[in-house]
This record gives sequence, structure tokens and C-alpha cells, in this order.
Amino acid sequence: MKLYRMASAVAATALVSSVALAAPAVADAKQASTSARTVAAPAAPTTPVMSFQGFPEVFTPGGDWKEFSLTAENHSSRTMTDFWAYFYFGDTGYGKGTFEKGGVELEYRAGGSWHPVALEFDRKGFFADLCPTATPVGNMMADCPAPIDQVAPGGTYTLPFRMRVAATVPPAERLSLSAEASIGTSDHVGFAAQTNTYWFAIRPSGSASKA
Repeated sequence: MKLYRMASAVAATALVSSVALAAPAVADAKQASTSARTVAAPAAPTTPVMSFQGFPEVFTPGGDWKEFSLTAENHSSRTMTDFWAYFYFGDTGYGKGTFEKGGVELEYRAGGSWHPVALEFDRKGFFADLCPTATPVGNMMADCPAPIDQVAPGGTYTLPFRMRVAATVPPAERLSLSAEASIGTSDHVGFAAQTNTYWFAIRPSGSASKA
């Protein structure tokens, strides 16, 4: 009887010891796996990266021009030489009629002057094809794509804009802006790029901001 108890005790001790030895190994394996996941970094971009800089969060009906810019960082190995963009301003409250013809003015700067952007309106917002030539003729076939100063790999193309809304535009929240572009290169390779979505509001002067 004593021998049976001793054998049982020895077996139990061996089991406990094996579990205790295995636990650190499992923990080490989990830690190594977590470390591997933590160290891994996202791949660097290899095409142009486009974004808006300084885009206003609020416009005032009847207010002054507000300036911002669109940039394209050249992460490719080619030289950027021409540019053709598509802008879309949307109203998440579809059908409210926030944007109507004549209610918004948008201009870009090229060749030392500001040039109006021809806008088209629908019930969901307004949009425009944009080719930023210094001497636009107003014909898309002639203006697009627009030649730009050459941007070597690692450089950045910056296009200034300004926008204002008419006094007749009603207040609105949760309006959006996004853009996509076709960017040409010196060796005739095209790149597609797009921005994130940017949000803004139209509020009367002096109104309290909303969270």
C-alpha cells in the first residue's frame, strides 16, 4: 500500500515538473510571436501619395476665401511630369440641396494667377475634372493632362487652392471632400493616386462648433 502511494506521489511530482518546465517554453514562444508581429513594419509606398494640406474644417456662408493645397509626394522611381485630378464634394444628407450652382467657388493657382474650376452639381454634391494649366482654354481635351514642373523621385508637387461659399448656402454638417488623380511621368508611365476623405461643415459666422 505504501509502495502504491509512493509511486502515485512520484508520478504526480513528475507531471507537475513537466508542466512547470513546459509553461516557460510556451510563454517564450508567445512572446517571440508577439515580438515578430510588433517588429514587422508596413511596406514603404512605391507610387505617388496624394493628400490635402490645411483644408478648412468650417466654411462660412458669404465668408472670405479659404486657402488649402493638394500635394502629391513622389515615392516612385520616375519623374512626374503631368497631372489630371477629379474632385468630389459630397453631402451625406442626400437630397438636402446644400450645394447648388453658383453657391460655391473653387480656384487653383498656376502661373502666378488664380483660375476658376468649372464645377458640376447634382443632388449629392458637386464635382470637377481639374487640369491645372497656367493658361487654361476651358476645353478638357486641350487642357488635360496639364504639364507640371518636373518632380523627381523623393520630391513633392503642391497645387494651391482657395474656396468660398455664397451667403445663400444653408448650414450643413458632415460634408466631404475627396480627390483622385492620374499622374504622368517622363517615360510615359501613368500612376493613379487618391486622397483620404476630408470632412467639413458650413456654419454661420459666430455659431458654436459641434463635436
